[in-house]
Amino acid sequence: MKNGKAAVKNALCGILAGILTLLGAVSCGSGQTHPEGGAGASGGENRPQYNIYAFRMENGKLNWNQPGLPYKVNLVSGKTTPVCTDPLCMHDTEECPFFDCNGCAVGEEILFYRRGSLSRYENGFRGTEKLCACAVADGKTEVLREYADSLVFLGVRGGMLYYYTAAWSTEGDGLVCTYSLHRADGKSGTVEDLPLPETYRTTGGYIDNSDYPNLLMFEGDTIWWTKYAEDRTASILCSDLDGGNWTEVRTGIRTFASVYSEGYGYTAGIAVELEDPGDRRGENDGAVTYSLRRTRPDSGEEPETVADNIGSSNFLVTDRHIFTMEGASPVPEGTKIKTDPFSYGTDVGSEILNGCRVWRMNLDGSERTLVGETEEYYFAGRQGVPDKVLFDCYEDETNDWLAFFFMEQDESGRLVLSEDTLILNAETGEFTVSEFVR
Repeated sequence: MKNGKAAVKNALCGILAGILTLLGAVSCGSGQTHPEGGAGASGGENRPQYNIYAFRMENGKLNWNQPGLPYKVNLVSGKTTPVCTDPLCMHDTEECPFFDCNGCAVGEEILFYRRGSLSRYENGFRGTEKLCACAVADGKTEVLREYADSLVFLGVRGGMLYYYTAAWSTEGDGLVCTYSLHRADGKSGTVEDLPLPETYRTTGGYIDNSDYPNLLMFEGDTIWWTKYAEDRTASILCSDLDGGNWTEVRTGIRTFASVYSEGYGYTAGIAVELEDPGDRRGENDGAVTYSLRRTRPDSGEEPETVADNIGSSNFLVTDRHIFTMEGASPVPEGTKIKTDPFSYGTDVGSEILNGCRVWRMNLDGSERTLVGETEEYYFAGRQGVPDKVLFDCYEDETNDWLAFFFMEQDESGRLVLSEDTLILNAETGEFTVSEFVR
């Protein structure tokens, strides 16, 4: 695919930004890049066939560390509604169970969320964080536990949330947080304390995801974790579902996947072929290509290529399929993002698509099929970060419905994130915009 120099420069920036981003994306609890979204740590049990909802914030992706009101998108009916079920609620007072919501995670029929926050003062922190659960089917909410500690969401398996508490204390002239591992059952309301292989702490008055094991994924009765070393390499560990039998599997890892699912880590490889090999800043034309790669976390082998020429960094891995997307038309020269919806500060390294073609393939890359095409919408993701556009899917026995964030042009022609959700019916190939009901 031939691109202009803006795309080449963005790709070069994106490769660097993607590497730095993936250091955070692997650590799902950081809430800075990954799914955070419902998709961070996943397993086949997470997406039952009857779960027809995708979840989002009004201002973007459902995030484990992002304030805002959560919404549910019915991918079959196309209706978007607040998770709060009170039709008279304005969601702006403490009477709303989602007021002061500061992060969410979804598993099966349960939406877990943090409510409240801690405020720092000279000698420590004040305030509380409540761990809450909402049964999506009827909107019933429950406070599972209240903490004077910070909460770090890790991942959801079925209706159970794994998370850390970061307990603050004063040590000498500084603050220290010590991490403890817990598991909450959103259906029964019970909370369990789980063991860790050693004590993990951060000094300096902040939470650092390099100081504790980060949950990658669930596979059967195993949890896969990663832990950073001081040189920013990482080790791979595994445990059972109860936090026991911790084992270090690999060390010295320098390459990271961006999505972990069904026993593999997936990433979009970006290759830039410059017309002038000495043009390291991408000032001239060149070609940018993408390939989808995967590897097992316990394997020391090079990642295998699942698919070549996938068109962009945007892909989604489900229990049964991989979906990829590519632009349908060239992006007009000078197209800019007005406000970066991904909290990166600028649109350098962003990946803009003008329309899209959506492909579906098996998990091994076979039977690649075009399931949808549109030229009506703009999409803006981040190079090397797959879940900023195509962010969720509902699969039944015969069909797939996909959820996309898309961009709209304001009066100046710049792109802004829409509060609506674009839905693709993979059987018919039809795109529809969700109806937003406040």
